[in-house]
Amino acid sequence: MKKSIGILCISFLCVFNAYTQDSVSQKQTYLLRFHASQGKVINNFKELPPYSNSQYFECDLLRNTNGSKEWHAQYLFPEIGVSFLYGNLGNDSILGSMYSAYPTWYFHVFRTRKLGALIKAGVGFAYFNSPFNIHTNQKNIIIGSHITNITTFSFLLRYQLTQSIQLSSGVSFVHFSNGHLRIPNVGANDLRYSLGVHYAPMRENLPKARKTYDWDTTFNFNVRIGMGLHEMAGTIRPIGGKLFPIYCAAAYVSKQKGIHNMYVGLHAKYYEGFYNYIRIEDLYPGSEHVKSMVLSSFIGHEFLVGRWSFVQEIAQKFYNPFFNDISPYQPVEQKQKITAKNILSARIGFRYYVLKPAMQQKNNLAVGLFIKTNLAQSDYVECNVSYSF
Repeated sequence: MKKSIGILCISFLCVFNAYTQDSVSQKQTYLLRFHASQGKVINNFKELPPYSNSQYFECDLLRNTNGSKEWHAQYLFPEIGVSFLYGNLGNDSILGSMYSAYPTWYFHVFRTRKLGALIKAGVGFAYFNSPFNIHTNQKNIIIGSHITNITTFSFLLRYQLTQSIQLSSGVSFVHFSNGHLRIPNVGANDLRYSLGVHYAPMRENLPKARKTYDWDTTFNFNVRIGMGLHEMAGTIRPIGGKLFPIYCAAAYVSKQKGIHNMYVGLHAKYYEGFYNYIRIEDLYPGSEHVKSMVLSSFIGHEFLVGRWSFVQEIAQKFYNPFFNDISPYQPVEQKQKITAKNILSARIGFRYYVLKPAMQQKNNLAVGLFIKTNLAQSDYVECNVSYSF
């Protein structure tokens, strides 16, 4: 099987090289990257089913950025495209196989004619053919639904074998989670080692200097409203619960420098599931709605790419009564002490602006899709709308 895949990859590279010779001569460079990798899912939960080494096969269809947009040079001329991934997590009968297609970026840390180092990043969706099923597959508590998020980061070293062919080796991390939309949702964190062969013609005469930017002298005020969904449950139980909405609002100030946008603000969330539990248990009479809220301060950063941005946020919760006082899904011994998960949360996702932020920072509307976590545990999937004044 592996030998056949290797022969197929080499044959495909030869055909692709012949097909793209004209494009390369016109400096419109396209790339193919094939990777085979092996890893092991991190054992982060005591009730996981048995599994062995994971295996993945990946094909990246990419195009070199050519400097036609200003952000190309700011990101050191990255490669952008789509990754197609097939793999298994080390137990076909329980965990099954996964398939994924997701947008991906390659960033060059350094490059010479022969050697180079790259960082690969991608976020998208994956399909699992054997998720948890209450009747037929109760042991798969790692993957609770057919569709999950996939987030992957890789560090690769490459060697230019010929004018157009590269070899690579590196390590990568991949995460799968359904964002707490279905329970169980332990999720999978996999550390992998990979080998690759690439069709990647050498690039010459790239500008060595980038335009530098100063921080803007003015601050922008922003507001954001959104809604998320999750099951009101722990990591693996109870199973088959109802989906509850989470209503979110935030206000923050931001400042931009080139491809970077930094911001700080306050975030309020109202959990319908918290309110439902408090009401059923007759807790906090007269304060049910207030006790169903979570308040936090946060800092965030955006990598700006035209109208798109990749967003990372970290927050400190200063009002979280449900989890600090009465959460039924925490062990008894933890209810009397504050844990990192009760204090820290994070969000990661994408935002799309109506107007390019580099050209129009104020009076700009954006929509976003995010996964929110409590420390490293998924909490909910959120869609939101934001506006900058």
